[in-house]
Amino acid sequence: MTTMTKEETLNAALFATLRALTGLSICERNRDVPVDAYPAVVYRDGEAVPDYNQEVATIWFTSEPVIELFVEADEPGELPAKMDALYQKVVAAALTDHTVGGVAEDLMEVGNEPVLLDAEGAKPTLGRAVRLHARWTTGIATRT
Repeated sequence: MTTMTKEETLNAALFATLRALTGLSICERNRDVPVDAYPAVVYRDGEAVPDYNQEVATIWFTSEPVIELFVEADEPGELPAKMDALYQKVVAAALTDHTVGGVAEDLMEVGNEPVLLDAEGAKPTLGRAVRLHARWTTGIATRT
């Protein structure tokens, strides 16, 4: 039996939470092509960065996964309300359990920036990137 690292367990759990949301045209992990259906959510794994503490034989890991949100509207003026509704839905789901099932010590939102979209001739679109910050510990000899 293979044990997943806490990093993969965290990413898989957060992505599963997003996949459970209704009303999304696209919900993918680490998508490498532009979205073409809306509303869309793309989860991007964060990179685990270790901070070793030899005195207590512990490694603190931090990671900053990103959730990209994309909406489309008939008129540009409709975009802010659509984005706000999607943002509230996604962040509420992602941050419901700040320990992500006991994997993390804490999960919080630490950033929210626009995402530039290249969609010539399409309806008006808007994108946002929600940056999360997760922290967890492991024993010094393992990442699990």
